[in-house]
Order: sequence, then structure tokens, then C-alpha cells
Amino acid sequence: MKKAIFGLFLAGLFQFTVAASALDSSYTPIQGNVKTFVDLKQPIRASASVIDVGTTYVRPQSRRTPPEVFHAWISRTHPQFFASAGTFAPTSVIEVKGEWDNAARTLRSLNINHTSIRRGKLKELSLSGVRVLVINCAGEVPRESYQKIRDFVMSGGYLLTTDWALDGCLQKVFPGYAHWNRGRSRTPVVDARLIDRQTSLAANAVTIAGWKLDDAAHTIRITNPSAVKVIAVSNELAQEDPDKNGILAFTFPFGRGKVMHMIGHFDNNAAFDNLPDPAPQIGIALRQALAANFIVEGLTR
Repeated sequence: MKKAIFGLFLAGLFQFTVAASALDSSYTPIQGNVKTFVDLKQPIRASASVIDVGTTYVRPQSRRTPPEVFHAWISRTHPQFFASAGTFAPTSVIEVKGEWDNAARTLRSLNINHTSIRRGKLKELSLSGVRVLVINCAGEVPRESYQKIRDFVMSGGYLLTTDWALDGCLQKVFPGYAHWNRGRSRTPVVDARLIDRQTSLAANAVTIAGWKLDDAAHTIRITNPSAVKVIAVSNELAQEDPDKNGILAFTFPFGRGKVMHMIGHFDNNAAFDNLPDPAPQIGIALRQALAANFIVEGLTR
């Protein structure tokens, strides 16, 4: 009897290992079970109202957005944080440089202290004392850092990844939540519709806006809908998505921490201070507002 039970156990373990490594045949499953401390059935109340700008999408016009515009938004929406932003150690936010995105520029514009590192440094850097980790597109971090990132979030850290970092990092570190479905965007700026107005990440954001995408942005497939919460979608992107969902941003809890991923970039995606997709009334892009809310939450929770 014990041999039979042990044989069933091994068979189940083999199937789990194959499923976890399906996206990367050379991937070694990392350790640590999911322990959700958030009741997914109860919506998180936003700290401030979402700005309802109606249901009609108006394609945005590129606009100059110097740091003062970002300062105005964050000082208005997070006044306590803005007043004390300088007290956070630069190592509280670690930005891992990428080939395509440049989160550092937006972090500077938001007056958020941070430290930028090259991706190779991540495997030797201690994440003790770090509260937020930002991994830029394309996000191909060293394999040796996978477990470190997973442990970081499990212990309460916040992880933000952008665009190709879904394939380059996120789906390898957290298999079974979401992955690239092999689709690529073609439209430079798409409509964005906020579908989760209760999440704290939507505070002081708008209900509908534009969303800048670079060439061949990676479309998203959610594989664990019971844990993953989709924040924003696009009707236009859905036409280019093999799954016809057009997901722009999602989040999920892991241990005591949280993960957020968004298609497109945190940077302005334009030369100088131009912003291709300023959102109505808030001045900065919707994608930047959602990501900034996530980072502030990670720093102040």
C-alpha cells in the first residue's frame, strides 16, 4: 500500500514539475508555496476616488510633461508621501536597468529616491531593506536571482515588471499566474479602460485614457484567474491579442508582498519630456499613475 501511495506521489510530483517548466525546458522549479494574506473576495477600497471621465475614448495628443507635472500629481494624490519622500533611503527602491524601458526617468520625475543597477548585479545584491523592485523591459535577469526575487516578494516586497519582462522574468519566477501568449501589439497608442475601480492602485486615476505601447509589446494570458486581478484592458489591443482579452495591467498577492505587471513601459516612451498618452485631468499617463500608486503603496504599507 505504501509503495502504491508513494508511486502516486511521485507521479503527481512529476506532472507538477513538467507543468512548472513548460515555458522553459531548462527551468528548475524554485521553492516556496503561495500563501495569500489578501482575501480575494473582498475588494480593496481605494484611498481616493477614481476620476470618472465618461465612457468615450478620445485619442490623446502628445504633450510636454516636465517633472513639475509629475510633482503636481503626486503631491496632490499622495501628500503625506510627497512631504516625506526624501526620507526614504535610495535603496528602498531598486530599479533593474533594461534594454527598452527606463523607469529611472519617471521615478526621478516623481521625486522617488531609488538606486539603479545593471541586471547582472541582481544575483549578488542583498534585497534586505528593499521595499520595491522595478524590473524594466526586457527583464532578462540572471537565473541565479529567480529565487531571491521570489523570496523578496514572499517576505513583503513589491515587484513591478514591464512589457517583455513578463517573458524575460515574471513567468519564470512565478510560474502559473500569467504568461506571454505569443501575441504582439501593432498599434502605437491604444484605448485603456479601468475595469477594477476598487483596487488601491486605481486611486486618483481615470476611468478611460490612452496607453502607449512600443513596437511588438507582449500580450498577456492569465493562467490563474482566481489569484490574478486584471486592472485595465483595451478594446483596440484585444483585436491584436490571440486571446482577444487586451489586458494592459494586472496584479496578484504572493506571501506578504504583491506583484504588478503592465504591458508597455513606465517611461515616457518619447524623446525629451514629451508624453504620447497623457490622461485626461491628471496630466501624466494612466499607466504611470497605476505604477506610481503601486510603488507608493510598497513604500508606505
